[in-house]
Order: sequence, then structure tokens, then C-alpha cells
Amino acid sequence: MEIRLSSFYPPCIKTKSVEIVSNFIYIELYANQDSSICQLCRGISHRIHSRYKREIMDLPIFGYTVYLKILCRKFFCDRKECSRKIFTERFGRLIKAYARQTDRLIKLITSL
Repeated sequence: MEIRLSSFYPPCIKTKSVEIVSNFIYIELYANQDSSICQLCRGISHRIHSRYKREIMDLPIFGYTVYLKILCRKFFCDRKECSRKIFTERFGRLIKAYARQTDRLIKLITSL
């Protein structure tokens, strides 16, 4: 039975690749949306400013440490009334801004 990784992540995130190295699993993810919403003014932007990679620890799988390598994009906010000119796309509740671990990993750690 094949397990699809897309069922574990929000629909806005797609899996690019999965690599197993030693005791680690690296899952490369990216956003499949062509736009993002400015968190300040709630305006929609299609203009990409730049891209960068984030590495976030997720729940372990069968004794393997799991890292999510996420290709994040920064967008221009073109609304004149908005003071934020550049913003980073968000990935829902799975990954918070500036987080180094997923919420579900933090919940597991705090429950222990």
C-alpha cells in the first residue's frame, strides 16, 4: 500500500522529493499556489520578490529524524496603503513564522 505524503501536509504544500541519509529523512516541500496574502493588509500578491529555504524538524518516523526542507517565497505587497512592501508566504498551522519545529512536534515534546 502506497502512502502519499501530501495527505500529511496542508493542500497548499506539495512534495518535491524525499531523501534518506543515515538516520535522517529529508522531505523537500514547496507551495503550489501562484499567489500569497499579505499578513498586514490581507491583499493578494502574485509578484515574487525572492526565494529561500527553511529547514524545520517534524515528527520522527520509525526512528528516523525528519527534516522538512521548504522552499519559501517572498512576495511584493503592491497596495499603496500598506506599510509592508515585502512579505513571506505562510504555510497554515503546520509551520509558524520563524519556527524551527512543526506544531505537532512541539505538542509531542510538551506532552512527554
